Amino acid sequence: MTALERLEKLGFSERDARTLADHFLDAEARGKSGHGLSRIDWLETLPDIDPAARPQRAIAEEGYERDTSSGKDTVRSAT
Repeated sequence: MTALERLEKLGFSERDARTLADHFLDAEARGKSGHGLSRIDWLETLPDIDPAARPQRAIAEEGYERDTSSGKDTVRSAT
């Protein structure tokens, strides 16, 4: 089964699955296997994965934005 097929089987849309597959395959090609296909193996172990989930912006201030997803905060540079 291809990376794309595995991601679609998990419930990702064709567009999202293709984006993820391209990213994971690129990581593999660059020798970054920890960021590559092993991520699909990991996703397949998650019992409550929600492929339709989208982060929501919690805070947007000058210098950073904070998004929430799966109950966790991530801080991104706004520059």
